[in-house]
Amino acid sequence: MKKAKSYIQKLISFFFLMATITFAHAQTVEADANGNVVDNVLRSNGLIYVVVGVIVIILAGLIFYLTTIDRKLSKLEKEIKNK
Repeated sequence: MKKAKSYIQKLISFFFLMATITFAHAQTVEADANGNVVDNVLRSNGLIYVVVGVIVIILAGLIFYLTTIDRKLSKLEKEIKNK
């Protein structure tokens, strides 16, 4: 039963990922067709790399924070289980 549940979760994740990629691509094509001014300005000035860099730093910080919390929580769970 666990294998079936795992398979269903993987299948749902796959379809969610494909839908996300499809919607992102559709928005990119639409933005190019409309001539999005903000994107063009950021790309022409090279500021798009700053925006991407800030987003990467924020996501890296969140991932680090979540892994730290997970480690602390696992440690507390082990302490409680041993008592």
